[in-house]
Amino acid sequence: MITALGVLPSGVLRFLTFSGAATLTHNAATLILPGAANIVAAAGDTAVAQSLGGGNWRVRSYIRASGQPVAVISDANLPARLGVVAKTITDWNTALDNGWYMGSGAANAPAANTGWNIGTVEAHGAAGYRTQTVYDFVNATAANTTIWRRYQNGGVWGAWFKIQWSQAEQDARYVQSSTALLQKAYESAQQTITAGGTLTLAHGLGVKPKLYIAVIQCTTADLAYSIGDEVAINPMLNTTDATVQAISMVPDTTNLNVRIGANSSSLRIMAKSGASLTNITNTSWRLVFRAWA
Repeated sequence: MITALGVLPSGVLRFLTFSGAATLTHNAATLILPGAANIVAAAGDTAVAQSLGGGNWRVRSYIRASGQPVAVISDANLPARLGVVAKTITDWNTALDNGWYMGSGAANAPAANTGWNIGTVEAHGAAGYRTQTVYDFVNATAANTTIWRRYQNGGVWGAWFKIQWSQAEQDARYVQSSTALLQKAYESAQQTITAGGTLTLAHGLGVKPKLYIAVIQCTTADLAYSIGDEVAINPMLNTTDATVQAISMVPDTTNLNVRIGANSSSLRIMAKSGASLTNITNTSWRLVFRAWA
């Protein structure tokens, strides 16, 4: 046990290297140690002590050979926000420094979390910039982790927003429909529009289509439409007179069965200008059919 280092004039330094275990005993006058606590030395440790005169010394530096700190800070010496339990607060707007906080019914908590919240604060180096992340640890489940976060920007708090944290939450968010989605598609080649004609188009989907449409594609300028323009067709569109200007589509598991209106102008569409509903010129357009299953 080392309790003193002898009497030397004030200011003199002693450089110490320990060859084995020894205990330096703290004394507020004769041997002042870092942390005001005894130090158990080990072989290879080094220290620098300064004489204060009259046989009194202060150890200015102590370096362990292991690289470990001289002393461990006790729980009692930690600030409450960094202690063994979270610091209890009554208002989340007062939780500003790095650390762990908790409160039941605290002001400025997320509106959805009315009971206990526990969380962390991450403070930026500049004043007025920090992040708070909290959750209701009493009611949190895998299906709802009750985690909320908000940011302070320039001293102004933003709104709380919910965070999904668990796999169960992610699975629920991106769940696949139990009903199979459309997996296959068919598009016909351009078909000539023949008044009163029929078409039998093998779609190759293997099942009856769930969705199907007809469009006409402009191949020669007509009704102010340009070559390449495409117009969706209401299959049962008709005029106000007795003539039939429409198409019908009847799908089955193999084909799209199409019948074209008998009028010499088989379809009527709105002119591109929108000014009128006008007969098409059959030869200026081609029919295309699409189906999905």
